[in-house]
Amino acid sequence: MSRVLLFLPTLSYRAPELLSAAQSLGVDVTIAAEKRNIMTDLRPSEYLEVDFDDFEKLLLSVKEFHAQYPIDAVLGIDDVTVAAASVVCQEFGWKTNSQKSVNAAQNKIESHQLFYENNVPCAQFQIFEAGLSAEVMSANLEYPCVIKPVDRSGSQGVMRVDDDGELKTALARIRKIQEKWSRDDRVIVERYFDGKEIAVEGILQEERLRVLTIFDKPVPLQGPFFEETIFVTPTQLGSDVTEKVARITQKGINALGLTTGPIHAEIRMNDEEMILLEIAPRPIGGKCSRSFRLQDGRSLEEVVLTQVLGRDLGTLVPDSSPSGVMMIPIPHQGIFDRIDGIETASELEGIVEILITAGPGENIEPLPEGSKYLGFIFARGSTRNQVVESLKNAHSELSVKLKSN
Repeated sequence: MSRVLLFLPTLSYRAPELLSAAQSLGVDVTIAAEKRNIMTDLRPSEYLEVDFDDFEKLLLSVKEFHAQYPIDAVLGIDDVTVAAASVVCQEFGWKTNSQKSVNAAQNKIESHQLFYENNVPCAQFQIFEAGLSAEVMSANLEYPCVIKPVDRSGSQGVMRVDDDGELKTALARIRKIQEKWSRDDRVIVERYFDGKEIAVEGILQEERLRVLTIFDKPVPLQGPFFEETIFVTPTQLGSDVTEKVARITQKGINALGLTTGPIHAEIRMNDEEMILLEIAPRPIGGKCSRSFRLQDGRSLEEVVLTQVLGRDLGTLVPDSSPSGVMMIPIPHQGIFDRIDGIETASELEGIVEILITAGPGENIEPLPEGSKYLGFIFARGSTRNQVVESLKNAHSELSVKLKSN
């Protein structure tokens, strides 16, 4: 039986979907994480302690494990682990994205520069070195604009600014975020592009993009922060527009040098123009993948695992029935206690499941400082409007209880 080594950060909550997918495919799984699992000694073939930041130590750990429990593939599923998985796959001679391309995709400055150099439609941008004051920066800016840290994801630290005062406040907040999370203390500032946003989920085979689905984002993302709430699929976009989406995404993929595996792209558009915001060499984050299925019932995780094992992907036709997910908004900072109203919300028409991923006692922060969700609401319906309405209705029944710090 084939064995896959899954690189999962200790705090990740993606394990259940991946383990379910592996079981469906008849694949053995070993989970590699940064902290020692209580089961490591009891089930040494199923758990491995690794250091994702030290590639030399990581390779040694994987090779020692492989000598005792042979593995057939390594998979990194999120921003923390895709670079580490790429290093290991290169060492073993398996198909993977180059470390250079992964690093470029995860660094907003490198990706924007490559988009610009390769004529990929993207927002006008400027790069500012660490330590520059808001006064110096504002002399070179036109408002409105969007300021971002270079190496964060999930809209963390992303803020729209409309004047000099907002720029000064936003820059101070970003610097606090960088002190805690970032390795690169530069910032990138984009010209604000007014329009609706979509997300593209796809898989790369020999550098060619196969679009799995396009998620619409029916709640406008206009700032000052960019908290994503509802994703719904299939898209309402017409075939001409979706073809353009695929072309621009492919062009961005080529610019970054990505060649294989899952991709998650973000695109913004209006009636006149379409720009590529970013491409991540991983699937959609959080639990959002639960809102997607192929026509044959396969999950996104099954598709990703099938490819990393070198198996035939077959026909990739998405389920055409409307479905969606809401990332439960965080009302304010505090210590998570509970969410009331889940039972009532779960019984509403169209609601498939409500998953709470925050744990009691966990410090919860909204954007722009935050980087996690409270949980997810999933819905299905006969129309996309019904799906969106179901998600909103369910959310209105929930009452988030946070204690003061």
